[in-house]
Amino acid sequence: MWNTITVQYNPEIEEDWDEHFQVTCEYGYEFRRTVTFPVVGVEKNTASPYLVTLSPPQCYMEVRSGFSPSGGRLTGPVTVGDPLTLMIHMESDSTEFDVAVSSCYAHNGAKKRLQLIDANGCILKEQLMSPFRGVRGAGGNNHIALYAYFKAFRFTSSPALYLECDVHMCHGTCPAQRCHWKSLTKRSADMQLEADNSSLTSENVSLFQALQVLQESSEALGSGKVKADELPSSTLCLPVLALTAVTTAFLACLLLSTVLCILLCLRMRRMKEVGSVSDINPYMANAFMHGQPSRKRL
Repeated sequence: MWNTITVQYNPEIEEDWDEHFQVTCEYGYEFRRTVTFPVVGVEKNTASPYLVTLSPPQCYMEVRSGFSPSGGRLTGPVTVGDPLTLMIHMESDSTEFDVAVSSCYAHNGAKKRLQLIDANGCILKEQLMSPFRGVRGAGGNNHIALYAYFKAFRFTSSPALYLECDVHMCHGTCPAQRCHWKSLTKRSADMQLEADNSSLTSENVSLFQALQVLQESSEALGSGKVKADELPSSTLCLPVLALTAVTTAFLACLLLSTVLCILLCLRMRRMKEVGSVSDINPYMANAFMHGQPSRKRL
């Protein structure tokens, strides 16, 4: 026999979130005996269950040009020293979530690795990156953006720069980052630890962003690829072979002109010398014109 047990949260009134259970008890040795509770007539509201499922928050990271969260997204390589903004976005279906940065590293995809932010979210290389700041509602009511400023840098002889950050999402407000831990007393540190434990945090989520950092502007020009349909109509593009042929023809014409000028100068000089000789002795001029040496008569 089944009986109904009601768990009433308010001792004075019955509400719709009170819980009702149907139970029965059995007790037996050699024989079976059933123990039942007195019948309690309870009229309960029956309703269809309503299930609400919230999708988990989504995080992604990007790099924008300039020292501003509203700068344009990068679409190509950058040069060492260019001002950039590293942004971390979190979007959710609820306003009860928060996000914080745990750590950040920069590496070249190989063995070279540099830690920018420690596990507590505190900046380690202030000359390379600023502390993260946050803004809520920039891209919507349930949108949170964290951003930090830095200038483009790269590892020696490696144009590849990879930025990798670990973030954790919190239900509620994330605990304050203890970057001033050296100035805390023991009591204040214990109070801060209790406050941090009261916040529910998720596991770390790794975000990744790749950049190509060039050392000089000439490298940027050499590595940039321009499509033909993106050029203005007045721009003339020549293939490499055609440009080489035109350059060779121009140099050949220049060389031929130089040779002709030299020959013409020599001819003019020779004619000038012949003219000066003819004024002195016509016979010597005639001999000089025919290439015969002058002879003295005995």
